[in-house]
Amino acid sequence: MAQSGVLSMEADLARDARLHSIKQLRRLIWIYLFFLIFEGAFRKWVPGLSAPLLLVRDPIALAIWIHGAKLGIGDKRTWTIFYLFAFSITVLGLLQVMGVGLGALIFFYGWRSYVLHLPVAIVVAGIFEFNDFYLVAKRWMIVSIPMTLLMIAEYQAAPNSFINRGSSGEGGQIIGALGHIRPAGTFSFITGPAQFYPITAAFVMWGYFQKDLFPKWLLIAAMMSTIVAAPVSVSRGLLLTVVLVAINGIFGEILAGRASRIFSIQRLAVSFLVGSVVIFGLLQVSVVQDSIETFTSRWENAQGGTGDNSQLQERVFGGIANAVRPLQDLSMLGKGIGKGSTVAASLDDVDALAFGEDAQEREMNELGSLMGPIFLIGRTLLTLAMIWLSFRSLRRGYSLAWLLLPVAAINVFAATLDQATAQGFIIISAGIVLAACRPPVTGATVHA
Repeated sequence: MAQSGVLSMEADLARDARLHSIKQLRRLIWIYLFFLIFEGAFRKWVPGLSAPLLLVRDPIALAIWIHGAKLGIGDKRTWTIFYLFAFSITVLGLLQVMGVGLGALIFFYGWRSYVLHLPVAIVVAGIFEFNDFYLVAKRWMIVSIPMTLLMIAEYQAAPNSFINRGSSGEGGQIIGALGHIRPAGTFSFITGPAQFYPITAAFVMWGYFQKDLFPKWLLIAAMMSTIVAAPVSVSRGLLLTVVLVAINGIFGEILAGRASRIFSIQRLAVSFLVGSVVIFGLLQVSVVQDSIETFTSRWENAQGGTGDNSQLQERVFGGIANAVRPLQDLSMLGKGIGKGSTVAASLDDVDALAFGEDAQEREMNELGSLMGPIFLIGRTLLTLAMIWLSFRSLRRGYSLAWLLLPVAAINVFAATLDQATAQGFIIISAGIVLAACRPPVTGATVHA
């Protein structure tokens, strides 16, 4: 009896220790999310922090990797595939150091771009549950409100003002049109808002479909923030992805046979009334009127002399064609992992654009004629897997993964891994989508 009591006590202590470790792991993920959204603000506006904070999430990612693997969080097959990939990239990089003169610093930067952060997605996919989704969505929508106000201030400020400094603490933001920059909010550049607001839109739709999940004031405020941010950002990518999220969400409800949640007379009437009041009110605001004019000018200027959207179509659909182009001239070793990044350009005095403007083309040049196609096929297969798993989750009655799918799928398939902000959104969006595809824990509760 005494021995069984001791064993029971030891089991309780081990369980308590594991729960404490999982709590610490969740805290690390929240820190990772915090720096993803706010590191740009520190780099732009706090002197001396630009370079130190460039890779601030790297040690956090390493800690999540170590603790997650130690606790056995995440699918075992996924971990096995990851370790095989990590080994292949490491060997390829070392061969490039010896064979094509890849510098040690660029090798390490390339390695952290391709390998270091991937375990974060695996851990998020394995540990996040309904309560985590709820807290992320709620806090994300709350942050969207001051984020939009900050972007308005940046939009209205002069391009050379302090608030519009670049991430290096010098220079400025990218010019949009009519003398206005493309505001970055708390991020380093427009890349951040272009990812942030489509995710906000997905969370707003989740709250709309799941009645009484979030306060109505928050849904309306986050919706207004997203609507205003679209023209103020002067970003075509932001607007198109937000629209894609909305269309995908409505299509998903129809596909799952839940169209009545959207098209009931009462909900349609209320939604139409609220939407009309919100849009009409926003159109009376001078900064919104001005930003729409700026956005329209930016769109027309981007068309160039063609008068159509061929340049936009090339940007959206040209990645794969551009990726295949270097194959005939590439060696098996490639030109070096990380070599096509802006960091390598500053360290090694090379032209990063020579490796291609699209992520797929740069990766093909860096990884070579063998590993390059394997990596791109892997990204494609993961994208298809997310689509299938999200659809299955939707059919079971859980819509979050499907709502976030456009952002995550575009990121996993086409976004660049060597730019810190884009990489962070790839990891977080993919991790949350895969986590949301898992059947929810029975009896899960929300703790606001």
